[in-house]
Amino acid sequence: MSLPHTLLGLLKYKPNTGYNIKTAFASSINFFWEVSLPQIYRTLNSMETRGWLDSDIEHQDGRPSKKIYRITPEGDREFAQWLEQAPEAVKPKDELLVKLFFGGFMDHQTLTGHIKDRRNKAEQFLKSAGEIIPPSVREYADKADAGQDIPFWLLTLDLGRRRAQMTIEWCDETLRILEKNNRKKEES
Repeated sequence: MSLPHTLLGLLKYKPNTGYNIKTAFASSINFFWEVSLPQIYRTLNSMETRGWLDSDIEHQDGRPSKKIYRITPEGDREFAQWLEQAPEAVKPKDELLVKLFFGGFMDHQTLTGHIKDRRNKAEQFLKSAGEIIPPSVREYADKADAGQDIPFWLLTLDLGRRRAQMTIEWCDETLRILEKNNRKKEES
């Protein structure tokens, strides 16, 4: 996944500060890709060096100055080219699955604790996907004058919801199998 291109996309809506971009990330893209504020600032600086962005310093009375980034024509062309490229096939890396693969070497309680933790996180996501994320998506769309893009944003949220629901179902089935195997092991 390309952080520079994602930032270009966010800046196409309107010029913004690194902090406000992180806030936009947190209320939208964050549910399928997490990024830290230092990563954003490092990437914005690199993009400015490449000529994809320009920035101005906005001075504020009694508060630190803000650096406002805006996409350049070169950045706009780069973003358009990136959108046209076929996305890379995702090869997930999931530490939980690696630990489950080696579950025979683990204490039963530790392993089931990892599965329960994953299940709880999926449940928390479903709760936020239903209660918190949709209003924040609409709020950001209003700020960025991007109401026409809400259907696209909500489609990504829908996949996140479906993955979370599938994860919950998988965790429940995995816990059931692990409990059954543990009982057999204890009876032996």
